[in-house]
Amino acid sequence: MRFIFSIISVLFLSYSFGQDYTTTTLNNVVYSMDYTGAKQKVTQFIQKNNIAISYQDENKQSLSLHFNLPENLYSKYDSLVESCGYSTTKKFNTINNTIRVSELKIDIAHLQAKQKEYSVLLAKIEEKNEGKTENYLNFWREKQNLEDQIHQKERELLNFSTTKNQYAVELFLSEELTTTDNARIKFVNMPGGEFSFLNIDSPTEGISAANYQGYFLKYLFTQGKSYISLGVYKANNVPTSDSLMFSELFAYSFGQDFYSRHLGRGSRKFLNLYSGYSIGGMVATGRTSKEDIFYIAPSIGLEIYKNKYLLIDSKVNYFIPFMHNKEMRGLSANISLSVVF
Repeated sequence: MRFIFSIISVLFLSYSFGQDYTTTTLNNVVYSMDYTGAKQKVTQFIQKNNIAISYQDENKQSLSLHFNLPENLYSKYDSLVESCGYSTTKKFNTINNTIRVSELKIDIAHLQAKQKEYSVLLAKIEEKNEGKTENYLNFWREKQNLEDQIHQKERELLNFSTTKNQYAVELFLSEELTTTDNARIKFVNMPGGEFSFLNIDSPTEGISAANYQGYFLKYLFTQGKSYISLGVYKANNVPTSDSLMFSELFAYSFGQDFYSRHLGRGSRKFLNLYSGYSIGGMVATGRTSKEDIFYIAPSIGLEIYKNKYLLIDSKVNYFIPFMHNKEMRGLSANISLSVVF
């Protein structure tokens, strides 16, 4: 009867006061251009609020911390993270432990009731001066085993109580890397096609037409975005009397595009602005002429739409050849479609 009464009491206390035992894990990954300053901000926040660190791993370029954050400090912590740099990951995982807490309280009450029964039996055996009998030792071992079980369950219960109304934070802070050997490069497999219209600034007889239009095969191989392209431009109007003018430009290039960390790093599905460059060469041919020309083309672009399956992209670049610079340089407008393969 005592045991049943204990269970009823535990259930009544657990639910009548509406106690909610939840554990929320918060995972943050932040990259900062000023890693030293960001690290100092985090350290000062932890020291100022007397936060205990349960795990720490640090090197010259990154810092990993695990700690419990009181619920009333979350808004300050969130502002701190935003001020440190660019947040690439912010994940919440909430688990409701209310049922488990109730189960632990019931188990503890049950074990304590059994422990009292063994204490009574041991006391009776001691009264009969049978303290060293086999029965006494067996009961004593059972009582000790119950104490161990109670201790383990009380520790588990204490852990739920101490993390109540707190966030279990896992923070990874790293220096922002801008070089091409960045370990965070993610490779993709996105072939596609591109249409380009090239308008020459100073078309010159015997060298360049006023404008060209071309079609290219384009292959994106990093999420960054790095790509290679291969295609051909054809002049829209070549006088029949000009046999030297370049009527076809067979072009190949390697390029990279970069998102701004101030504009969301391309995280949106629509209208992501970026800048980039491409460098390559082309074989320029006319009816009686042929030349190899290398070039570089800085660019600015706008992703019209993207998801994990396709990318519709537009860009404008300025075509700067290393030969016939004045006669061949110009502005090109491009639109492309790439799909995951």
